[in-house]
Amino acid sequence: MLLSSTTLNGAVSNDSNNNITMSVGNTVIANVNSSGIYFESGKKAIYTGAVLQVVSTQVVGGFVTSSSSYVFATNQSISITSTVANSKFLVLNFTPIQLGDADVIATSSIRSSVDSYASNLTESLHVNYSPANDGWKMASPVTVLHSPSQPASTTITYRTYVKRNSGTDGVYYPDAWGQSFSFGFYVMEIAP
Repeated sequence: MLLSSTTLNGAVSNDSNNNITMSVGNTVIANVNSSGIYFESGKKAIYTGAVLQVVSTQVVGGFVTSSSSYVFATNQSISITSTVANSKFLVLNFTPIQLGDADVIATSSIRSSVDSYASNLTESLHVNYSPANDGWKMASPVTVLHSPSQPASTTITYRTYVKRNSGTDGVYYPDAWGQSFSFGFYVMEIAP
């Protein structure tokens, strides 16, 4: 419901910084700014830990690398724009990795545009102990809770990176053997 001077039986005003003040008579009942909504008692209307928004995309194309250094899995990227300052972001990627040889280790990570994709926010290990080639490693989701201390209206892009730690064959992220597929990649903004 949109509050107005009619529903408040008072006044709604905003300043040059788009901070909004709602008042009845000389009593301020709420302030709205880039950090959230606050009532006259000083209590925040959006409580810490509340999910403010969810952004999702689907990984539908394959990616393969045999690099022993991290490379961007070009099929896996997602962006979100913060609604308040200093919120946290829960990032979840459900894409499985397939390792082309037996006894191969790979590592995947999530990085963000906040630091120009220079460092890993988290790392996940993927191991194929299968005695035969081309064994699936249905990995646990790669997840991280990111706290970038950003201002409101900041767009952050998250990317998945992958590398081969051992072996010589490729790391497929994913390879569905010609079948159609769709794996979820999600970001949730969490109130500070």
